[in-house]
Amino acid sequence: MAGQQSPDGAAFEDHSNIKKALEEFRKGTPAEKSETYAATGAIRSKLYAGGEGREFPTRLDLLFKNREGLEALAEAFGRGNHKYGRDNWMKGFPESVFVQHMLDHLIHYVSGTSDPGEEHIDQLSGVLWNAFTLCWLRKHKPELLDVTGPDLGPELDRKS
Repeated sequence: MAGQQSPDGAAFEDHSNIKKALEEFRKGTPAEKSETYAATGAIRSKLYAGGEGREFPTRLDLLFKNREGLEALAEAFGRGNHKYGRDNWMKGFPESVFVQHMLDHLIHYVSGTSDPGEEHIDQLSGVLWNAFTLCWLRKHKPELLDVTGPDLGPELDRKS
């Protein structure tokens, strides 16, 4: 995507480093596919790269049990709507832009920092928004998948 421009004529940043990091990640060997237990009693699958696909039922009803997460996501959509206009995000950005911004918000969250003038922004809402809209992008604008590629994006979903 280097050298391409957004609809307003601004150049997209070169995010080839993200693609290189993803390629390195894919070279890794799968870890055990077992569960890990937290002191709280919560169970979670161990992280692994690759592996066989698994089918899980879609449970939209469970989303509503996390009101705080949904409010954080809605807050991020509200900020974008106010700043850029309704549904601006649906015009699309390269996949690498979403990934880079998601990582930026995650780094700010972990380090307890923010960009100047954005101290009021919940950094996790930025992570959520970028991940959420990236899910939409993969299905509706596969030509913008400059990190995973249009054929690999859905493949990764089946392996996680």
